[in-house]
Amino acid sequence: MTPELPRTPGPLPPVYVVAAALAEWALHAWLPIVQWLAWPWRWVGLLFVLKGLILAALGRWQYRRHRTSATPFTESDVLVTGGLFEWTRNPMYSGLLLALAGEALLFGSVGPWLVMPAIWLVFTHLFIRKEEAGMKLQFEQEYEEYCQRVKRWGVGK
Repeated sequence: MTPELPRTPGPLPPVYVVAAALAEWALHAWLPIVQWLAWPWRWVGLLFVLKGLILAALGRWQYRRHRTSATPFTESDVLVTGGLFEWTRNPMYSGLLLALAGEALLFGSVGPWLVMPAIWLVFTHLFIRKEEAGMKLQFEQEYEEYCQRVKRWGVGK
């Protein structure tokens, strides 16, 4: 019998991403603080949004390709360590953060950037740490070795 995987009750990550995107918009509209990036430079944000969404989608696609679940707190059949997962243990979360950073760039004001630390904390504390605990229970030494090779958020071997 497999040990019980850690769980977080409540919404899944896409709900938090939509809430964060709306919060960025609201902060830009009502508390812009300072407009620091002018047009046409703000269009660079669109590249970040697209790259982030592609990164998240490719991470999810890799899970599907290995026929395992990408839904948080569900048991995985396989430890996916290739492709994007050679560079970051969390390409989907990283991609979503990149997309939100792109939205903040599109707005061009400081206010939306206040959301970034909050959503990073949500991802890290409500999801990633608990998912990692579940992966350690399920894959033991293989997962420990993977963590030694690849960083949680960034490029690393």
